[in-house]
Amino acid sequence: MARLPADNPARAQVEMAEPPSKSTKRFTGSFRRVANQIVKEAGVAVGTKEPMLTAPATPPWLDGGDIKFHPELIGKSSRKDPAEVRKADAEETLARLRPAWLQVFTNGSAVEGLRKGGAGIVLYVTEDELVVHEDCVPAGALCGSYRAEMTGLDEAVPRILGGLDDGWLAGAIKPGEAIRFCTDSQSAVRSLAKGASAQTIVKGAQIWSGLLKLSERTGCAIDVQFVPGHAGIEGNERADKMAAQGSKLSQSNVPIDHATAKAAIEREVRRNWKDALDNPSVQEEAEEDGDGSVSGGARAGRAGDVATYVSDVSEDEASGGVDGSAPRVSSLDVYRKAAKGKAAKFTGVPGSTPGQVREQERALSQMRAGKCPLMRGYLNLIRRGRTQPERHCEDCAKYDKDNSPPAESVVHFLVECKHKAMLRMECFEKSSIGVEVLFTEPVGVLRFLSREGRINLPEPPGAATASS
Repeated sequence: MARLPADNPARAQVEMAEPPSKSTKRFTGSFRRVANQIVKEAGVAVGTKEPMLTAPATPPWLDGGDIKFHPELIGKSSRKDPAEVRKADAEETLARLRPAWLQVFTNGSAVEGLRKGGAGIVLYVTEDELVVHEDCVPAGALCGSYRAEMTGLDEAVPRILGGLDDGWLAGAIKPGEAIRFCTDSQSAVRSLAKGASAQTIVKGAQIWSGLLKLSERTGCAIDVQFVPGHAGIEGNERADKMAAQGSKLSQSNVPIDHATAKAAIEREVRRNWKDALDNPSVQEEAEEDGDGSVSGGARAGRAGDVATYVSDVSEDEASGGVDGSAPRVSSLDVYRKAAKGKAAKFTGVPGSTPGQVREQERALSQMRAGKCPLMRGYLNLIRRGRTQPERHCEDCAKYDKDNSPPAESVVHFLVECKHKAMLRMECFEKSSIGVEVLFTEPVGVLRFLSREGRINLPEPPGAATASS
């Protein structure tokens, strides 16, 4: 949202100052606070942000010029083939293209595929097989390989135009011959081949704009050809070395693009989730600050803390805090235990309509995540401050005469409540089950919910006939 134009209402909504929370919940993180925390941990909070491309930079009626893209090789060799096979295929492919007076090799690299990006550019005058220019540029502190490859293509055009302006390329132009770009990013060539008006990222639009300007300035046709990397092609190997040098340059002034930021956030969240899932002891260490941010404990603990809470309450925690507030425990425990069971393919309860199947899938997902509004404990928490049900288990309160009955969580409702043993026998053919049934016996779980009056299911085939 921060990449939208300053006058965009959606951006204003995200950036508006947030009033202090009056909620009585212990977890008071709003979407802004949680999002800012995740962005900070992923390393995308610092630096400038590349604006989003909200409209095509080049109108469709100007999407022309003698510019061709070639994402394939003639021999259809693959990366699994030996280097000499791929090199021979590339050389044959280049030989069949239009004659070119200038060959431009570009390359990009990124450490671990997501940071310290660099791009390299090498210009060859074909007649003399002479390297007339080599250069490298940083592609971003956070940068994927695709972004680095696109940066190389984007930065090559200004070098050519500069050479024409300064005169060191002007004398090499040959009327009727093309300018040839070679990159080892097949995905970049395929993306650019969709046309100028079809580009959805800033780099793609900039590359097309540069190619159109170059074609108009020189009157030359342009070919953009994919060549295999690490196949011994001299221009590609030199550009690769320049890209490695570019990754060592200062990245402070390079903006972060949306795709890279999204990938960085996704990688961080997945890594934190896995850490929290694999290390139960650290997820309880994180504590929430008064302003709603998360601190303390390990990174894995913070990830579990930010992402979860609320319904999975053990018997010891059921009474809540000293002030009677809702207990604060992570739903990771439920998911960790449930995921041990192999997930059965779920296509819906027999006789269900597509809409009913969707509702059933939603109920299962909520139960597996431990945040299910069908459970009184969770519904009590999310409706705090409004009309809300009691959080305790009705059966335990009714039959045990206990002054502090346990909260109705997913675990208690499905596994622990002793007053539902007969119902478990009917739905699962055993009175004692574990939370893994959320994955292994989804239909049984749904029938359990239906018998408790939490959801409606279609009648089993033949039920109507039997009742009549």
